Amino acid sequence: MADPLRVAEVEAVANSHPSILEPSVDELEDGGFKLQFRMKVQDARDGRKNGVQDEEPVDVIFPSSWPMKAPTVRLRKDFCRNIAHINPTHELDPQWVSPCIVDVPLDMFVRVAGLHGLFDQLQEWLDNVAFDHLRERDGRWEPMRRDGLPFFAIADVARLRDYVGHNPGNQFLVSTKNPHPLGGDDAQFFVVHENRFGSAISALNNVTAQNDICVALLTWGATRNIVGDIFPDTRCDLTTLLDAAREFRMS
Repeated sequence: MADPLRVAEVEAVANSHPSILEPSVDELEDGGFKLQFRMKVQDARDGRKNGVQDEEPVDVIFPSSWPMKAPTVRLRKDFCRNIAHINPTHELDPQWVSPCIVDVPLDMFVRVAGLHGLFDQLQEWLDNVAFDHLRERDGRWEPMRRDGLPFFAIADVARLRDYVGHNPGNQFLVSTKNPHPLGGDDAQFFVVHENRFGSAISALNNVTAQNDICVALLTWGATRNIVGDIFPDTRCDLTTLLDAAREFRMS
C-alpha cells in the first residue's frame, strides 16, 4: 500500500500547478502509485508542431522508494518519437513514450528542484516540442541519457580512434559480457573486441545465439564530426535494426 502522506503531498503539488488539469492517483501493487493528469501546452502562432495536443495526457509513476527515488514520466504511446530527447525503453513494443526532460540524473534534479520543478521542466519540454525548439540544430552529437539501463561498454578509446578515418564511416565490433569490479549485481559490462566487420549482417553471422554476446556499432562523421540529421533511438528489434543498416548503406 502506498504511503497516504506521500500520496497527499504529491496530489497537493499537482493541484497547485497552473498547467496541470484533473490530477488523479491510482495505487500500484508494488507499493508505489501513479499520478495521471493532462498538461496544458502553449499554442504556437503558426500552430503546434510534431502532433502535440493542446492538452497532453501524462502518467507519472512514483516508486515505493519515493522520495529517495525519482518518479518516471510517461507520455501517450503515439507521441511523436521522431525528435531529440526521447529516452530508449527496454520493451520491444512500449506502451508509452519516455521524454528526456533534463540533462542530469532525474533523482538528482528532483532532490534540488522538487516535484514542482519536475512539472515545470516537463511543461517547458512539451512547449519546446510544440514550437519545434527542442534542439538547436548546430550539427553536433548530443549524448543520450540511459539512466536505469544496467549496460556498460568497455573499450580501448585509443584503439577505437585508430579505426576512425577522415571520411564518414562505421565498423561493427563483437563484444562479450564480462564481470567488472565497478559493477553491482545488476550491472552488465560488455568488452568490445578488436575483431571488426564491415556490415551488420557479417557481424551477426559471426555471433552465436548466446545471451553474453552482442554487436557494437562504432560510427563517426567527417573530420569535424558534423551530423546533419537526428536519428532517434527507435530501433526496437533485429528487423528494424537491419532495415536501418540497409537504409544507411551499412549492411
